[in-house]
Amino acid sequence: MIIVDSDTMAAIDKRAREDFAYPGILLMENAGLNSLRILEENTLHLYSSGNTVFVCGSGNNGGDALVMARHHFIRGYKCSIITAGSAYKEGHAKINFELCRNLGIKILDWKKEKNESVEELRKSRVIVDGIAGTGLKGPLREREAELCDEINSSGSFICSVDIPSGIGDNFKNSFKSVNADLTITIGLPKTSLYYPSARKRCGRIIITGAAFPPSVLSIDNPSFVLIEKDMANRYINLPPHWSYKNSRGHAAVFAGSRGKSGAGVLSSRAALKSLAGLVTLYTDKEIYSSLISSVTAVMLDSFPPQKPFNELLKTYDAFITGPGWGFENEKKALLERLLLETDKPLVIDADGIALLSALKIRFKNKNCIITPHPGEFAALVQVPADDILDNPAPYLKSFCSKTGITAVLKSHVTWICTPEGKIKILDSMNPALATAGSGDILAGIIGGLLAYGLPPEKAAVSGVIIHSEAGKKCYNEKGYFASDELLDFISLVIKEIKQA
Repeated sequence: MIIVDSDTMAAIDKRAREDFAYPGILLMENAGLNSLRILEENTLHLYSSGNTVFVCGSGNNGGDALVMARHHFIRGYKCSIITAGSAYKEGHAKINFELCRNLGIKILDWKKEKNESVEELRKSRVIVDGIAGTGLKGPLREREAELCDEINSSGSFICSVDIPSGIGDNFKNSFKSVNADLTITIGLPKTSLYYPSARKRCGRIIITGAAFPPSVLSIDNPSFVLIEKDMANRYINLPPHWSYKNSRGHAAVFAGSRGKSGAGVLSSRAALKSLAGLVTLYTDKEIYSSLISSVTAVMLDSFPPQKPFNELLKTYDAFITGPGWGFENEKKALLERLLLETDKPLVIDADGIALLSALKIRFKNKNCIITPHPGEFAALVQVPADDILDNPAPYLKSFCSKTGITAVLKSHVTWICTPEGKIKILDSMNPALATAGSGDILAGIIGGLLAYGLPPEKAAVSGVIIHSEAGKKCYNEKGYFASDELLDFISLVIKEIKQA
C-alpha cells in the first residue's frame, strides 16, 4: 500500500474535487462515517456505558470529527463536543458544527470554558481527537498543546482521526501531541505515522476510506510503500521438487567471538532455515571447539579462513558478516575486500556495521545490505540518533544513494531503503522481538534468502516479513521468548506465506 505525505494527500483530495466534481462535504461525510464505524467496532464496550467527547479543531480534521459526533448522537449514544480552535467561520467544518449545535449536542469552547472542558474530558470513557490534521507544519500552539496534555492524562480511550494531533511531516519527538490508543487514518496511510518516534504515539493504526475515486489514490512509482505480508509470497518461489542442497545456495557466515559465540549460531541456523541449502559458519579459533555440538546442520570452520579470498568467492553464493564478530584488523580487511572486490551478495550487521564506520571507503559492492538499529546508523552517517528516530527518510536516502547499499533500519518500525531512494516500511510493533539475538536472526534470514537467489531488495523485504511473522507466532505460543526459540518458526512462516 502506498504511503503519502501531507502535500500528496492534499493533492489527492483536490483532484477528487476538481477532476471528478466530488463535493468536499461529501468526502468529509464519508470520512466521518467510515471512521465512526471503526471507532464503534473497537470501543463499543466503552462508549455504550459512558460519554464520548469529540475534540474538534476548526479545519477539515475537526470537520471529520464533527461528522462522527453528529452520527454518534443520532444513534442514541451520549456525547459532547469540545471546540479546540478558532470559531467556525466558513467551509465544511462550519456546516457540520452548526448541524451538531442544531441537534442540541453539548458543546464547550476550550478557550472560554477550560475548567468545564477539563471536567468533561475526565469523566469521559472515549475521547476522539480531531484537533489538528496532517497539514500541521510545526509544533502545536500553546493552547492546543495544553489540551493535548489534558487528553493524554484523562485515562480515557483515545482515538485520533487521520493522525494524532501534533504529528505532521516535520514532527520531532520534542513536540507535544496526542498519545492515541487508536488512529484511524483516512484515504492512505501517512508517512509521519511511521516515524519511529511518532509511531509510539499512534496506537493501533487502521486505514479507512473517504470514498475517493480509485484512480486518484493510484500513484505511479511511489517513494514510500507499506510492507504487506503478501509481498513475500510474490517475491519467494519455493524450491522445485527436484532441488538438492547445492541448487539452493551456500551462505558463509562470519560471526561469533569470545563471549558472543551465540550470535554466530543464531545467524547461521537462521540462514539454513531460510531456504539456503548449505551454510558454513566461520568463527574465532578460540571458540571453535565449543560450537561443534551447537551447529550440527551447519558446517563449521575457523576464522581467519584458510581458503584464499578468490576461492571463498567461488564457494559461496552470499556472505553474512558481523553478528558478535569483534573488531580485529583481519576482520576489517575481509569486510573491505567483500565491499571492494566483489559483487557477491553481502549482509553487514552488528560489529560489521561498526567496522564499516571505521573503514571510510567508497563502496563498490552493489548487492550489499546493512541491518543497523538507529544508534548504529546514526554513528554511520554521523548525525544524532534522535534525528534518525524523528524522520529516517532523508538520511537513509542520502546514504543509500551515495553507497549503492540497501539499508534495513531496525526498530519497532522497520524502514528499508534502496539505492534508488525507494522506501518500504514494515509496521511490526512486536516488543517480544526486542530480545538479544533477534537481530542476528534477521541477518541470517536475509543472508539465507540472498544465497537462495533473491536480489537484495526482495531479500530484505521478505526477510523482515518472515522475521516479524515468526515473532508473532512465537509470542502467541510461548509469550515473551528467548531468540533461539524464534528459530523453529522461520520455516513454518515461509511455508504458510506460500500457502496463503
